[in-house]
Amino acid sequence: MNASIGATINDWLGSDFDAWLETTRRAISYERRIPLSPERPAGLSESQWSAEVARARSSWEADFRQITGPGGPTKAQMEAQRRSNGRYVGPLQDPGAPLPADWR
Repeated sequence: MNASIGATINDWLGSDFDAWLETTRRAISYERRIPLSPERPAGLSESQWSAEVARARSSWEADFRQITGPGGPTKAQMEAQRRSNGRYVGPLQDPGAPLPADWR
């Protein structure tokens, strides 16, 4: 999914660091609760599929913690990088409706 629409979403959402941070936290939390599709990849048992999903979820969370943790870039650094790449930095444009409260 990130390969197909991630760049568009990241360009839009990344313009507002605080919105990006909150939305990403909520998405990780919400995705963790979504039931797995009963149509798992061919050749994987149910336990293998569950283990693969758990590995992917842990990887996403670790990547996020690395970016947002003490060793990661600051808000000012991320905004400066966007500006240097000619990207908009500021309030989220066209934010749409708020995410449902239970997406936490």
